[in-house]
Amino acid sequence: MAGPHSARYGAPMDERPYLLLTPGPLTTTPTVKRAMLTDLSTWDRDYADNVQSVRARAVGGFEDPGVRPLLPAHARSPTITSSQLPETIAFAELYLALEQRGFVIYPGKVPEAETCRLGHIGDPFPADVDRLMGAFAEALTELRA
Repeated sequence: MAGPHSARYGAPMDERPYLLLTPGPLTTTPTVKRAMLTDLSTWDRDYADNVQSVRARAVGGFEDPGVRPLLPAHARSPTITSSQLPETIAFAELYLALEQRGFVIYPGKVPEAETCRLGHIGDPFPADVDRLMGAFAEALTELRA
């Protein structure tokens, strides 16, 4: 069965081979639901260390001068990184550019600015975030052209 956005984005959502990097959608595809029902660990030490490593890479990976963390370090979530986008980049354009590269990000919830959120719980690993940051840099370059 095709996902709810399949007509807009091409392939049914439950058939896309991308890495979910959102804090968890309210509605989802069968593939994502199955992944969310799998407990890969229950916050044991190794898992907590991995989440923090992924978080550090996500925060530090936004090397683009126009992208900056939305909140000061002491106020940031341990599980979601929110960043403000450059004024010339719309979230919807960035979303589509990253989806074409195999990643899904989540919109920010700040009405005053274009923001995005990256979830770093679940099954992403440092290498996944490194790939995301490369795709993020490519997408920003493409959108600015």
